[in-house]
Amino acid sequence: MEAPGKPEPAAAPASGPASETPVDMEPAGQTPQADPRPAPPVETSQGNADIPDGFHGPATFEALIALLREKRDIALQSDIERFVRPVVYKPCSFSFQPVEGAPSDLSQRLARRLQEWTGDRWAILADPDLKGGETWFERRQREKRERLENARQDPAVSEALRLFPGAEIVAV
Repeated sequence: MEAPGKPEPAAAPASGPASETPVDMEPAGQTPQADPRPAPPVETSQGNADIPDGFHGPATFEALIALLREKRDIALQSDIERFVRPVVYKPCSFSFQPVEGAPSDLSQRLARRLQEWTGDRWAILADPDLKGGETWFERRQREKRERLENARQDPAVSEALRLFPGAEIVAV
């Protein structure tokens, strides 16, 4: 229970894949620098035509991140979130631009685990010459900055910040 006069915290959203929110924590070790240029879109499979018969794996990059969470392979999940700029993602095929400092065996580790989990052989290509989008970590950081900026633009919030000098928005 909160102290008197403080509002009760809002109820947490129902858990599940559709409402699961990534945990906002700083990655251990080196943090890649965000690329200020707009990220090119990740090419993904279109419809069911690209999905092989009997395929049971993640069909999108977002589904891959969810699978890593589900399987609780924290080291691989952390590496994928911090060091992978997706370029082309299709079932059983994934190309990405590795961020500087990425483990040299990242594509092999990912391919091995995906084959183990899905039963399908995966072709994973890490090519520094490719131009990928944002890493998952960069995307979360950008979305957090956007949420804070949107909150600052709210008339009630901007008035509260004006009335209480030194106040800051810590979470949205």
